[in-house]
Amino acid sequence: MARTPEALERDRVLCRLRSKKRNERKSEFLGMRYTSAQAKLYRHLLFAYVCNAGHNQCMRCGEPMTAENMSIDHIEPWFGVDVDLYWNLMNVKLSHKNCNSKYGRESGSSTPGQ
Repeated sequence: MARTPEALERDRVLCRLRSKKRNERKSEFLGMRYTSAQAKLYRHLLFAYVCNAGHNQCMRCGEPMTAENMSIDHIEPWFGVDVDLYWNLMNVKLSHKNCNSKYGRESGSSTPGQ
């Protein structure tokens, strides 16, 4: 038997509410927002892979990085130039957050059209 659009929408809303409640309980247990915890876990997982591959040196200064200070750095600026440069894996390396932002300020790469 086919369900009405109203019944389907009601079920979708109830499902979102249950999911939100689960995430709230997870956040409370973790002591931080669940989505923030997921991002932190992804960062640590990525860093473990980076270290295992022997690529945990900053492309800007050459010093070792940690999971907390590692950032994805675009070799060729993408913003205001070409969205494909953002997604091109050949255009990314890893650097310290500070080295990345310092380079962006000095090169003006964070400003489109400059």
